Amino acid sequence: MMAKGKKKPLVKNSAKGKKMARTATAPTASLAGARAARVNNSPRPLPAAPHPHHVIFRKGWVTLRDLKKKPIEINWQLQKSDKKQAEMLRAIEKRLRLIALDEFTADIKCEKLDNKVYYMASHWSAVVRQQCVITLDEFDEKISGDLHLDFIEERYYDEKRHKDVEPIAGDELDTLEQMVQELSLNLNPFPKKPGATIPVAFRAELANVNGLPDATPHQKSKTAAPTKAIAQQPMAKPFANLAEKLKAKNQSNK
Repeated sequence: MMAKGKKKPLVKNSAKGKKMARTATAPTASLAGARAARVNNSPRPLPAAPHPHHVIFRKGWVTLRDLKKKPIEINWQLQKSDKKQAEMLRAIEKRLRLIALDEFTADIKCEKLDNKVYYMASHWSAVVRQQCVITLDEFDEKISGDLHLDFIEERYYDEKRHKDVEPIAGDELDTLEQMVQELSLNLNPFPKKPGATIPVAFRAELANVNGLPDATPHQKSKTAAPTKAIAQQPMAKPFANLAEKLKAKNQSNK
């Protein structure tokens, strides 16, 4: 006979033992399933978006660590036929307020000079679309240029010692950014379509207002004489003989 207060040992294969085993393990299984479902259905955090240059045009970057070992040459050509390059060209169009930028190429060479100074030489060209200021027609124009740049890390920059040296932040140079800045400086602020001329009627009107020459010799002969006559006339002097005029006025008042 068992002592009072002690439980009867559980028989493993008995009906009561199987029921208690199912009751004990069920919550654990359901909890594991719920945890797995929550993990699978919950949105995972997205990775941070990298710098667009690193993905779209990483080739345009120059690392100073690599430049210390040997000179670096970069030859790139952005065209709208490539999807990623077209995205970069559209970003440049928006930044420079261009109608279109169909092509942008550059041949770049970078090397290390003395005293922690680096040098970049490049030849670039671009095909831009602008609006003519005379006819308001859109036209494509190919422009090109050369860029020579001395640069140094910002931590080594000294305003007195490095007067013609450009400081850069970090240890990388974005050559594409330098090319975009150079392109913006070489854009024609008053683009004119080849062969575009001011109409004769408007040119005659401008000649009468601003003294501009006309388009035809016949019209030029008509406007040249009045312009010359006006130039030969003496300039009016509003304060000439001011003392005499004041004296005469005082005498008349008396």
